[in-house]
Amino acid sequence: MRHIPSVNEDASQPRRWTYCDATQLLCSNATAPQEEKEQFYEHLNRATDAVAFKDKLFVLGDFNARVGRDHQLWNKVIGRHGIGNENANGSMLLDFCVKQSLVITNTAFQQAKKLKASWMHPRSKHWHLIDYVLVRQRDLRDIRLTRVMRPTSAWSDHRMVRTTVLLSAKPVKCKHRAVSCKKLDVGRLKCDETCLALQKDLASALSSVDTVQWPQFKAAVFDTAAKVIGFRKTRHKDWFDEQYLEPAVCLMICTRSICSG
Repeated sequence: MRHIPSVNEDASQPRRWTYCDATQLLCSNATAPQEEKEQFYEHLNRATDAVAFKDKLFVLGDFNARVGRDHQLWNKVIGRHGIGNENANGSMLLDFCVKQSLVITNTAFQQAKKLKASWMHPRSKHWHLIDYVLVRQRDLRDIRLTRVMRPTSAWSDHRMVRTTVLLSAKPVKCKHRAVSCKKLDVGRLKCDETCLALQKDLASALSSVDTVQWPQFKAAVFDTAAKVIGFRKTRHKDWFDEQYLEPAVCLMICTRSICSG
């Protein structure tokens, strides 16, 4: 998992992490000026655009927005199991999801309303869904469940939202390069002249080089042998040998005689 710049960070600075990107945010208050809300979504769009399209993206936080349940109008953005009615902040959030091809996972699973609502209005005592987990539409298949944890209690008046995700690590492909190992043509040592020449050159090479250490001794012997006898050349034998030539010719003549007859 990696962190992407939040709406208050510089999204132009490059980062070296990969695979999975997540950002957590707190949206402006519902009574905030419209210019402040638009500026917030401009920053959020820039932060989202900074993430590579091949990486998985998770956007989660308190948006102070209600997206409603009109899944036919907002196809592929909200699921069939939304709650409540859409408000102005919800429309801005939905427009952002359409632009970035995101889906609101809170509305994709059929469950009781008490497992979806995350905040209770202090005056009306009505429960609303304003805390969301957004992912790319193509990654919705990796989301197993998004639900509210009711028994949890913290300093916030919001209930914690938990998302279960199935992530599989990409296997690392190691590139192995076959090292070509040249073999000496030892068959040439059957010749007495070649053996004498090799002995003479080895004696000269070992006397002129410090061969106390094994690497120097090995290099001197190998270089001298390669110079005298050379390397073996691999030759593949033909599968069609001369011993099969005469029967094949006879078979062709017989076949031609039968066809002409």
